Amino acid sequence: MAINCELSMCSAQEDANDYSAFYNQKHFHQTLDYKKPMDVYKKSILLNKASVKAA
Repeated sequence: MAINCELSMCSAQEDANDYSAFYNQKHFHQTLDYKKPMDVYKKSILLNKASVKAA
């Protein structure tokens, strides 16, 4: 019984990781003007670095 439980937890974790990767890296979001969250995040990092250098 413990083996099945561990396999189920492992499978659930993999499924959650897969969904998170899809949601943040491949899925376009209406609230982000149909951009992907990871793209928006990366752009904000670059903008923040540029503003720090300019200051």
